[in-house]
Amino acid sequence: MVAVVQRVTADPARGVDGWLAEDLNRGRLDCFYLLIGFVGAVNFVVFLVCAKWYRYKPQAGPPDDDHDQAAASDGAHHRTGEDPHRHTDP
Repeated sequence: MVAVVQRVTADPARGVDGWLAEDLNRGRLDCFYLLIGFVGAVNFVVFLVCAKWYRYKPQAGPPDDDHDQAAASDGAHHRTGEDPHRHTDP
């Protein structure tokens, strides 16, 4: 990005150093940082759009026996009114 900005904004034939001049007093770093901020803002908006459109894919594959047993025991806890996440010492 630095090379592109330097190539686009500098014109040695006219004596223009561009935004990224070696002499900071002659350069336009404010414009360069504004460009970086603009690119970052556009990137954030694209991220938000992609995040909004994203949908989880359902799990495909054979059922997991451990998961089925855990679901059955969770159901038993719910029927008895016990908290399935509370651990008690034996």
